[in-house]
Amino acid sequence: MNIANLDQELMKSVLKESVKESLFENRAFFEDIFAEILHDVALTEAIEQGRQTPVVDYEDVRTILEG
Repeated sequence: MNIANLDQELMKSVLKESVKESLFENRAFFEDIFAEILHDVALTEAIEQGRQTPVVDYEDVRTILEG
């Protein structure tokens, strides 16, 4: 293995370790970010599904809910 490959492998290892350490030290922060992302994805999906369904009259919904 030449020096360039060795340096590349060392840098890769250091970077992996740094990312892993950051994830563990800032776990709550990353959990919040991922929760926001999942929420946004779910909301986007709900909006898209809503656009593909027929429009329902407000009074019809109210009647069903009160029913």
